[in-house]
Amino acid sequence: MSRSFIVPILLFTILASLASAVPLEDCSALIINNDLRYDVCAFNNRKTPFQFAYDNRPTEYYNVSMGLTKNDVPTCADPNKTIFATIKDLLKDETCYNLAVKGPDVDLIDPTDDNSGLVFTYPAVTGADDSFGKSLIVRVTCDLSAPTGSATQFKVKDITETSVNVVGVSSSACPTSHLSKFIAFLQENKNIFSIVFLIIGFVICFFGIQVFNAAIFVIATVAGTCLTGILFFFFTDYSTKGWVLWLVFGICLCIGLVLGVLSLKLEPLGFLVLGIVLGVVAGSFLYNAAIAPFFKGSSVALYLTESLTALVGAVIAYKLWKDIIMISTAYIGAYMICKSIAVYIGGFPTEDSIADGIENWSPETYIYLALIVVLTILGGVTQYRKQRAEELNNQESDRYARVINGPDVSV
Repeated sequence: MSRSFIVPILLFTILASLASAVPLEDCSALIINNDLRYDVCAFNNRKTPFQFAYDNRPTEYYNVSMGLTKNDVPTCADPNKTIFATIKDLLKDETCYNLAVKGPDVDLIDPTDDNSGLVFTYPAVTGADDSFGKSLIVRVTCDLSAPTGSATQFKVKDITETSVNVVGVSSSACPTSHLSKFIAFLQENKNIFSIVFLIIGFVICFFGIQVFNAAIFVIATVAGTCLTGILFFFFTDYSTKGWVLWLVFGICLCIGLVLGVLSLKLEPLGFLVLGIVLGVVAGSFLYNAAIAPFFKGSSVALYLTESLTALVGAVIAYKLWKDIIMISTAYIGAYMICKSIAVYIGGFPTEDSIADGIENWSPETYIYLALIVVLTILGGVTQYRKQRAEELNNQESDRYARVINGPDVSV
């Protein structure tokens, strides 16, 4: 096949990365314990803040305005500035106080029960005349039959010396899904895996075609380990002992190593693995850019998209054979480098946010995407120059051998 196919393929992978940088909503899914995903964005689907009163007359009578997950409540002093909550004392000529300025810490109401609901804790506002001086604690109980976030009814349970305690019941306080325990395991041991992936990513990005067998082996091993890990870790939970998790990971790694060896023994399989991995990475970005707005939170839509792009990648790899090596290894290596760096400085979207398609990406995220593009181009160009120099050197060696040995006149 002609090498002219390389240009559109490279442009596709780069544009897929850049297109994914379009923010979809000013909100993101809430992840607790690296596993539980909550659609707290549903609390933002409203035109005005939540309003509710606390009537304990004749001693107390307050009206509360609360944004919960969105700081859209006008401050007492300046309506052009917004915070998370204010409270008005209706017994004192509606004197207004700022109740919550900073965002909340969020956790489970009952740490042992995934379906107990969420508790939002806002630090007390102090130091100003319009500060209420008490923390705001909002407990939203999980009930699948209750209204969704924006229709949730809140009320003040009581006001103590230190806090304003608000309660509510909502289906949006129930987990929408669980992340893979395998991903959680990798996150818990991220310092180990990030360093390994950073080194591997650098080598694959800039020397993929020169260390072709090693690159094929590593990529196939990682892909096999991750795939079996997602399947095997489905049967574990957070009560599973650490040594058991490492044992399961070891088994998954062995299966990945077998796939790596097979990729070396069966060369076409190695090319297919490269194409599939390239397709999955590009597919995840493509999903976030164009499909997620219509299927928010749908893992099925994400997996279907990645399956189709993986199939496309496999077909291209089969057709182009070694022409695909420089593109796929440069792109995969660049992605691994950026993900590894993000472990320490943050800013790169997580896999769950890609699945949801609702991540409000930071400026750092755009830098990562630009870095992926730059590294892909640099890696591909570096590999091409090295490969071209090697081919010219081999041609020169052949010509030199013909001069020394004379023409081949055998019949």
